[in-house]
Amino acid sequence: MPTVAERLWWAFWRLDARRSSNGYSANAISPTEIDAWCRVSGTRLKPWEIRALDEMEIIRLRWLGRDPEEEPEVVEGQPVTPALVKALFG
Repeated sequence: MPTVAERLWWAFWRLDARRSSNGYSANAISPTEIDAWCRVSGTRLKPWEIRALDEMEIIRLRWLGRDPEEEPEVVEGQPVTPALVKALFG
């Protein structure tokens, strides 16, 4: 594996190990989380490396069974109906 790939692989798995969850599935690693991790760890990432991490993240989320392109349905403020319950709990 090329050295640059090792660096990105290591960075991705460090970020992945700190991934949060909403209780049902893994959350995507946000740009804010990447920024915070870089500051805390003293790691400097170039723009192309961040883009590569984003691509790795898409693959990882799909592997975890979550489509990163799919936005969750917003249900806040809606009356409780059978349709809402079905949307929330399937």
